Amino acid sequence: GHGGSRAAKFVRDNLVPRLREDQAAFETNPTERLDHILRQIDEEFLELADRCIYEDGATVLVAIITHSQIIVGHVG
Repeated sequence: GHGGSRAAKFVRDNLVPRLREDQAAFETNPTERLDHILRQIDEEFLELADRCIYEDGATVLVAIITHSQIIVGHVG
C-alpha cells in the first residue's frame, strides 16, 4: 500500500471472510454485495487510521468468477 502496508493487510484480512459470511446475499446480488463490503472495509479502516494516525492507503482490484458471471470491483 502507499504510505505503509496496514491498509493492504486490513483488506487482505477482511475481504474474503466477509464475502463468505453471507453467501446467499452475495449470490442474490453480487455487485451490490461486493460494493457494500468494500465500502464497509474502507470505512472501518478509515476509522482505525484516524484513531491510530495512520497515513496508509491501498488500491483494491477484485475479480470474482461465478458459474455465470465475472464481477470486477476497484477501489482506490
